[in-house]
Amino acid sequence: MAPPLLLLATVLRAATVSVTLAAASGAAVEFPKEALPTSSGYLPLDPSSNASLFYAFYEASHPLTAPADTPLLLWLQGGPGCSGLVGNFFELGPYLVAPDAASLSRNPFAWNRRFGLLFLDSPLGTGLSAAPSPATIPRDKAAVAAHVLAALQSFFDASPPTFRARPFFLSGESYAGKYVPAAGALILAENPGLPARRRVNLRGAAIGNELTHPVAQLPTHADSAYFTGLINARQRRDLEALQAEAVVLTELARWREASDARGRVRSWLQNATGLATLYDLGRQRPYATAAVARFVNRAEVKAALGARRDVAWEQCSREAR
Repeated sequence: MAPPLLLLATVLRAATVSVTLAAASGAAVEFPKEALPTSSGYLPLDPSSNASLFYAFYEASHPLTAPADTPLLLWLQGGPGCSGLVGNFFELGPYLVAPDAASLSRNPFAWNRRFGLLFLDSPLGTGLSAAPSPATIPRDKAAVAAHVLAALQSFFDASPPTFRARPFFLSGESYAGKYVPAAGALILAENPGLPARRRVNLRGAAIGNELTHPVAQLPTHADSAYFTGLINARQRRDLEALQAEAVVLTELARWREASDARGRVRSWLQNATGLATLYDLGRQRPYATAAVARFVNRAEVKAALGARRDVAWEQCSREAR
């Protein structure tokens, strides 16, 4: 069953709501009141299909400007098909999931210190944004951008009127290097034809470790690894062959095969170098994101977030790729 459209009205106020979680040991663990989103639930996309995207919004805790001028920032995870709750509970949200998956710790580097921070499980079929049917899952960046804009309109409609005038920024990482430019271009194209009360006050965008142009970016891995001293000349040639395969498949628009080929490039490089991640040459262990899945899939956490209990949360959805 698709989520009721009015679930977006499920607003969680830190001053009034708290949740107690049962730890694996049986001990009670308090979900700090201040860790709850300012609001969360589902943002309608299209009433005719009853499709909606899950969101969690955290108002700025230590803004540098007056509330009406405090920027709003949307975070989109990469993947494709990875949940925004990874960014929320593992990277840049106000509280991060502990390795025990039963407690939260304050994030001193939370982005919502300065900005109002909005997380979306996008595209449809990702994370807690269950798709009404496989046919409703978007298959290109234009469709994803249309869903993002529809969700933003629902978010602003449900928020105080002053929200629309606040400076708005798009941000994301990895495959959001495609989502962010597409959403930004659509907002800029649509704004002139909308009444002022429906426009999105887009001021800028930020993307980290983005995948924006794979044909240009993929061939750089072998050279980067070789000139950093991570691989030798023979390995460089082997990696260049794998890269070339991925580029050809991309140019042929064989997207699933191209994605798998790119995955082989990354796996080969990690195996050859011994790196836990390609994003941090000094890191010795992989990112421990498994705790986020155990945490989010607790019935108590889903209830606190206003999420559907019947949806099993996964970090990344292959169906939404």
